[in-house]
Parts: sequence; structure tokens; C-alpha cells
Amino acid sequence: MRTLLAYRVKRTYLAQHPHQTSEQVCRGFGGGAKTVGQIGPFPLRAEMSPFRPPLGETPGQRERVLIDCRKAQRPQAKKEREMSDYFKRFMQQTRLKVDREMAGRWEYSARYDGDKNIKTQMATARRTATTLEKSVGQFSNLRPEQELAIKAAASAMRSLANDLQGLATWAKAFKTFADAEYKKDRAAELEAIAVKRWGNDAEAFVFECSLIDELLSNDGRVALGQWMHARGECIDTPVDRFYSPFDSGVGALDRDTPRVKAASRIEKAVQCRKRDAYSWTGKRVCCSWQDYEAYLAHRKAVACATARAIQTAAQQ
Repeated sequence: MRTLLAYRVKRTYLAQHPHQTSEQVCRGFGGGAKTVGQIGPFPLRAEMSPFRPPLGETPGQRERVLIDCRKAQRPQAKKEREMSDYFKRFMQQTRLKVDREMAGRWEYSARYDGDKNIKTQMATARRTATTLEKSVGQFSNLRPEQELAIKAAASAMRSLANDLQGLATWAKAFKTFADAEYKKDRAAELEAIAVKRWGNDAEAFVFECSLIDELLSNDGRVALGQWMHARGECIDTPVDRFYSPFDSGVGALDRDTPRVKAASRIEKAVQCRKRDAYSWTGKRVCCSWQDYEAYLAHRKAVACATARAIQTAAQQ
């Protein structure tokens, strides 16, 4: 029942977000059965992952779901490697005196939260030390070893608070460094995609950006569906139920340039290597990257033919 319920939750989510493929949704929830999260208002435990195959699926379908989930875990592994590289680079150049082993334990927290969590624990350690110190006078007839144990615990809490105070300064500096390095690395990655895709051809860039925006509209989906039907593919699917491999670019920042936003969309769309077809909410097809590349070539050919026809008519 749990598996079937989770499957229905996934089906509802996909119906409400038709532009996303299974792989994109899987990536959004952390990569499958080990993730604890939620879809909309529905909480999910690990054993209720929406990507566990429901009862009745074939072994081939089950294997494909598992492969999709493994693919979704790759970006997270890459992010962890990058984070470790930032830590090594920062520790090589920083002049801050900090215990490397202790800093390594706080690496992940400092990367994303800076000194916030460290300061919280530092305050807790100080309050605990103060409470222990005051408690000695609140007990009568303590044995000497008991009083020494309480004072030792208070001293340990003070020592921990002092260590965390120095670590908080390090964490704040590390987050600033890692954020700046990530922005540079990310910008370089997207620029490499843009150079490979468009180079300095501004006309090709504008044409493809316009096509991507068109494909996210209803008219664009209909045009894509009509082209697919003309090729004799998925003819049992209505023309308005075809979706491109592109998302709406919700994660893009306002400060990102159009070139960066377009490169980010291309990067995500390339991962849609297989065409997905769904039928539980009516026939629906999410086109693959290969489908899009063929459609782009078709649209370019149509645009060139139209331009030639206009030029010929103007010369007559």
C-alpha cells in the first residue's frame, strides 16, 4: 500500500508539472529511495520513495527507474567533490589558526551556513558550563570526587566554547571563500557550454533562445507535437501533450545574463537522454534531447527557406 500510495503521489506531481521529466523530478528530491522529503503537502519516508516501482511493473521498467535514480545522484557527488576541493584550497592559503581535523568535521555546515551552527553550539556550551558551575553550590554534602567531576565537566564545556569561538571565525571566512569560488567555477562551466554551443554566433544564440521560450508555451508544444506526428512518431498522443526537455528556468537568478540562463537550460536538457511517455493522466510525451536537436535542425531549415523566399520575392 505504501508503494502504491507513493506512486500515486508521484503521478499527481508529474501531472501538475508536465515540463519535468522523471529524472528531473528524481533529482529534485535527492535521488530516490534513500531520501526523506516530501512532494507538495505529502511527506515521504524512505520506504515510501516515489521512485520505488509500484506492484505489477516489469523487471525492465523497475531497472529503468533505478537507473534514473542513480543518474540523479551524480550531481550531488560532484558537489561534494567540489566542496572538498574548496576546503583544501582554503586551508592552504588561510592564515587563521584552527585545528584542521575539527574544521574538517564542520566543513559541510560551514560551507552552507557559515558560523551560524557553530555559534549556536558555542552558546550552548557556555550556558552548560555556567549551569554546572552554579550547580556545585546548590548541592550539599557532595563527595569530593563528585564536586571535582562537576567542575571538570564545566571546564570541558568552557574549553569547547573557546575552541568553537576560533572555529566560528574560520567558518565565516570559509563560506565567503567557497561562495566566491563556486560562482567563478560555475560561470566558467556555463561559459564553456555557451562557447561550445554558439561560439560568437549571436544570431544562432538568439534563434535558439527564442525557440526554447516558444517550446515552454502551449503554441510551442502544439508545434512540436505536429512535427512529431509528421515524422510518424507518437501519433496516438494529442499534439498539445508533447513537452520539450527544458524547464522554466525557475532557479535562474535575476543577475544572470541571458547567455548564462540559456547555457544552464541546455546543461539540464542534455541529461534527458531518453523520451518518456506517460498515460496515467492521458497520453503525454516528454521529448528527449535527441528529439529537440532534430526539431532545432528542422526549425533552422524552415527559417533559412523562409528567408530565401523573402529575399527572392524582394528581388523580383
